[in-house]
Amino acid sequence: MPKVKMITGITKRWLINGLGTVFLFLMLLVWVFTLIMRNTYYTEVESTLRSYASTSSDLFSRYASVENFDFDAGLRDFVANFRDKESVELQLIDKTGKVVLTSSGFERSHETAPEWESLQSGAETVAAWRGQTSSGEDALSVCSRMMQDGRGDFGLRYVVSLRLINGRLSTLTLIIVAVAALVLFFVMLSNSYFVSTIINPVKEIGRSARSIALGHYETRLEKRYNDEIGELSDTINYMAGEIANAEQTKNEFISSVSHELRTPLTSIKGWSETLSDLGTDDEELTQKGLKVIADESDRLARIVEDLLDFSRMQGGRFSVQMEDMDLLAELEDIVLLYRQRAQKSGVRIQYVENTHATLRITGDRQRIRQVLVNVLDNAVKYSGRGGKVRVEAAEMGDSVQFVISDTGRGISEADLPHVKDRFFRASKSGGVPGSGIGLAVADEIIAAHRGTLDIESKEGVGTTVIITLPKSQPNNDNPDRKEQDL
Repeated sequence: MPKVKMITGITKRWLINGLGTVFLFLMLLVWVFTLIMRNTYYTEVESTLRSYASTSSDLFSRYASVENFDFDAGLRDFVANFRDKESVELQLIDKTGKVVLTSSGFERSHETAPEWESLQSGAETVAAWRGQTSSGEDALSVCSRMMQDGRGDFGLRYVVSLRLINGRLSTLTLIIVAVAALVLFFVMLSNSYFVSTIINPVKEIGRSARSIALGHYETRLEKRYNDEIGELSDTINYMAGEIANAEQTKNEFISSVSHELRTPLTSIKGWSETLSDLGTDDEELTQKGLKVIADESDRLARIVEDLLDFSRMQGGRFSVQMEDMDLLAELEDIVLLYRQRAQKSGVRIQYVENTHATLRITGDRQRIRQVLVNVLDNAVKYSGRGGKVRVEAAEMGDSVQFVISDTGRGISEADLPHVKDRFFRASKSGGVPGSGIGLAVADEIIAAHRGTLDIESKEGVGTTVIITLPKSQPNNDNPDRKEQDL
């Protein structure tokens, strides 16, 4: 047997909520319309019969006042000669409610008028009834009591079969149902097209999203409609592009870090093997090897620290320990540390001392030092032999500011907005070593101190890094020590 496909999702909700509601509304409309038509027809027939009854009652009321008028014979003659007997049957009712004579000539003495009892017991002279006759036929009747000498011993009953009316009502009902079905069909046809314009793109979006989740980041959606579905398609395409860029950046980062780790490890391993093979007889060579090992170990430590900081930032566990510190002393210490290293690279560091400023701030000593080291290290690395790095600091009201500028290769206009992004490496870094997360970490640290790190650069001219920090942190009741999460 063929497998039955279940209707689920948006189509199911549309069938239940959309078409179901329309169907119920149409059925209610058909029922109300049929009821109104039925009541209208029955009321019109009853009104016609009541008119007959009222006319006959008035007629015999006048006859009753005529002297020597034979009331019984007059009634029988009126029934026998009833002119509309083709469409309405007129019956003569005795005082017990039985039919004693009909205009059609059929014997109906076994029948009684159900409405006669209400006429006898009440003050009304006319009463109506609707139901089934003894033969099972639907009928509607109106009976009027004929008064003679204050007594109502006889009644005239007008009876109409409802067979033709019910047939006409059934035909009208079928027509209404057919119109409702046609309306439902066109609603279903138009809505199915509308729903398909939603379901098909959503299915395509689902397939594309699964494809992207499997690593096919080149997958793109075609924007067919300029609406919410189109906006969703644009968002999915944008997301795929961002994921692709992030994946490429991550791969480049892994490759860069792997290279960064391999280079110092190779130097350390090579010099350790050299020193192990040659021994310690050559003191100059030994000192050189130990210095290389120490420098490369420092380089490894910085890379590992950057990675750890990045991991803490990703996990929301990166924090700063606030305390009172002398920023000027830290800056001078770092300049002194890098000056000798810069000289070996052919770079001159110019430190503009500010003897009149007292650059005391509330901050994390180690983190601020990490930022200064990172920025100064980048300035030296990218300046190249013969370059110059200028370092200066100053008070700026409630803030302190230090500026580190170099005469290096600079950063292109395209790369400048992204240099503080995680994993980013400038396209023209020229093979200068680096993990690509140092400036991102530095920017996070400065932001945690409620400061700013701005970079100005022009390709082929140089780069200037401007770091501004507030002297005190808000709501810092104990400036000697305070931990703050980023």
